Amino acid sequence: MIVQKEHARFIRQGLKTQTRRTHKRPWRVGRTYRLKLNWYVTLKVQVIVLRRYRQRLGDMKPSEAHKEGYRTLQDFQEAWIKINGSWNPNLTVWVYEFKVIKDEEPEDT
Repeated sequence: MIVQKEHARFIRQGLKTQTRRTHKRPWRVGRTYRLKLNWYVTLKVQVIVLRRYRQRLGDMKPSEAHKEGYRTLQDFQEAWIKINGSWNPNLTVWVYEFKVIKDEEPEDT
């Protein structure tokens, strides 16, 4: 599971328990995944996927932005644009709920 460095920190702090993805090969519920910062850097943090469902970006609620680690829906939208290039409220994405099950990463990572 590749994540932004800031998102890895949110996950480790328990602030981020959801992620939205546009990929075609969905992750499996019940499976564990290691966090990666890119294809070459794997962290010693494992998460388990608890739930998976489809959602239009425009149907996202403010409470879900909090689960993404952001204070507001607008903050999440700005981060989405920075990462993905644009915000399309009609885009259907995969939503994953997860929790950390193992964290052996040093505190400053």
